[in-house]
Amino acid sequence: MRPATSQTPNNIRKKIGPAVWLLALLWDSMPANWTGDTFLYVAGGNVISDAELAERLEVSQRRIAKWRSRLRAAGMIGWLVAQGRGRVFWIAAANQGNAGELKAVEQKPALTMPAASRWLQ
Repeated sequence: MRPATSQTPNNIRKKIGPAVWLLALLWDSMPANWTGDTFLYVAGGNVISDAELAERLEVSQRRIAKWRSRLRAAGMIGWLVAQGRGRVFWIAAANQGNAGELKAVEQKPALTMPAASRWLQ
């Protein structure tokens, strides 16, 4: 018999499913001293394309788009679009007390910085 929590629609595993791979890749670029109290830009605010993410995770760009949407719907990530180049992603605050709050941070997105392929290697 399964625990009742696995049947609830609020179960985070059901919300994000295999999108956890994209989340793990984005988390991998976070600074080691990030405490999760505030949101933080992924890869220092560098622009990242779906093609780069798809190549790194060995999945299609369409799969990346679906995973991105799942993570955004779960409130775990967000992004700004750099037209024709990709996105600047951020990871939401991980601590329950601050979840969903976007507090000011010192870091600014750098839409003119080089593509994320340099940080993914």
